[in-house]
Amino acid sequence: MRSEVTAQTRFIDLLHTVRNASTGAQAHQELPFDAIIDALQPERSQSHNPLFQVMFNHQPVVADLLDKQLSGGLRVANLPAEQQALAQRSHAAASDLMLATSGEGEQLNAAFTYATDIFDQATIARLAAHWRNLLASVCADPLQTVAELSMLSTDERAQLLDIDSAAKADTTTPAHRQFEAQVQRTPSAPALILAREGQAPSLSYTELNERSNRLAWQLREQGVGPDVLVGVALGRSLDMPVALLAVLKAGGAYVPLDLSAPSERLRHVLQDSGLKLLLTHSQQKTTLPELAGIQCLCIDQMSSAAASPQNPDIAVDPANLAYVIYTSGSTGRPKGVAISHGALAEFVTLGANYSDLREGDRVLQFATHSFDGFVEQFYPPLCRGAAVVLRDKRLWDSTTFHQAIVEHGVTLADLPAAYWLTLVQDFAASPPAHYGALRQIHVGGEAMAVEGLRLWHKAGLGHVRLLNTYGPTEATVVSSIHDCSALTAEQVSWRGVPIGRALAGRRLYVLDDQLNLLPQGAVGELYIGGPGLARGYHAQPGLSAERFVADPFVPGERLYRTGDRARLRADGAVEYI
Repeated sequence: MRSEVTAQTRFIDLLHTVRNASTGAQAHQELPFDAIIDALQPERSQSHNPLFQVMFNHQPVVADLLDKQLSGGLRVANLPAEQQALAQRSHAAASDLMLATSGEGEQLNAAFTYATDIFDQATIARLAAHWRNLLASVCADPLQTVAELSMLSTDERAQLLDIDSAAKADTTTPAHRQFEAQVQRTPSAPALILAREGQAPSLSYTELNERSNRLAWQLREQGVGPDVLVGVALGRSLDMPVALLAVLKAGGAYVPLDLSAPSERLRHVLQDSGLKLLLTHSQQKTTLPELAGIQCLCIDQMSSAAASPQNPDIAVDPANLAYVIYTSGSTGRPKGVAISHGALAEFVTLGANYSDLREGDRVLQFATHSFDGFVEQFYPPLCRGAAVVLRDKRLWDSTTFHQAIVEHGVTLADLPAAYWLTLVQDFAASPPAHYGALRQIHVGGEAMAVEGLRLWHKAGLGHVRLLNTYGPTEATVVSSIHDCSALTAEQVSWRGVPIGRALAGRRLYVLDDQLNLLPQGAVGELYIGGPGLARGYHAQPGLSAERFVADPFVPGERLYRTGDRARLRADGAVEYI
């Protein structure tokens, strides 16, 4: 029977609708299910049963019809042997999951029958508990809408809301201030290394700090301060990170522009951001769209001799902007994600902690500065005494990647999932190799391929810590991680590698369309909460209000609607669907 159910339908109305449909369908109750299958000839699949996979069967009177055996499902009794066999065959063929109920006075008896190659006992036990909770909710108030019915117990709801119980990263010190503190601890240590062919130029912590300070003072003379946007259109050189730090030190917020992007995209970013000042190189200036009202400062033509090398003492509030990164998202039209100094400061601490960064580490800076992966690869290392190894403008093949990490002593690499898979495939197909000082790889940007896990140990990388990271730009880079170091392809379900648990202070919820908590195993939309959320979309209040919504569980807080489908596993990890 087909029933149309909406979230706003009252249960009592739904009950009447289903009852009427059920009564009308009784005229066809003698038609065997096998006969329907034979008549319709649906497309067959070994993965599931035809027509439907879940069945509900209710018998109003139990005494004369059923002999309950809850451990083995329901057995039809007091019927001719051939009819009993037909009923059992039909049930087995018709569904992967069956709920059978029967009435006995004022008592309702129920049992689940399920395919053990699809469901485990714990899953069915949770399903049964949720069904009982739904019935209790209905009995408490049958006038509730479907959306208002609760399948969660009080304890389960409390558990789902306690997923951010880990200690929060209580850091409000701006990222550039954290970097300045590190300069005092390791002034002569290498901070930047440009991994290009031939000579690899570098800057120490002191050199990087003083160069960025001089530029910051010059930016101050141009009126840069809190919430003032400055475009940064620089290629892969030591000047690019100097410029980013300088903007932050001047109290402003940078807008990174990818010089390899189409001209129309660059034009849109320049127009939409409304920035009035742009940092670039004289050679690269000619490739940028010309827009009236934008002042271009070419770093290679600026004299910084008279500028002070001292740290600017510019007060910034945690709510002030740190950067605006433009992402395409599902619409294809770039939109600016506005990240505050407070959100960036929090992530610097989180990123350093889950990466276990140490002084002397060397972290590969792989992503372009217009992607938020750059943030993970740049700020946490510089605030913990590590050196950032910048990839040159070439897109490295597996051979070049291997040579670079060995030559420059890279200890940590954060890579896009597709690129990581290509590397692992190539390494697994090659003779055994030594990976130098490499001890950790992070994978993100899209779903981690199970095939990569299958080849990980074959490639001789079993000693390297492997993290699957997840997080949209709107939640400041990374919101959850899953350690896959000891994970094998055989241990991963067909759904893929989990995206793991929320970072300290972050909140991950799987919710339905009405923002109700969903239980473990149920598929819904993934929402993210916590101090790492963006301020919103730059100059798009309507879109910001649509995607950043009030947190129904924490008064005064917000949630970001990711648009991603997910489920919460029994062990607390989140699966991306």
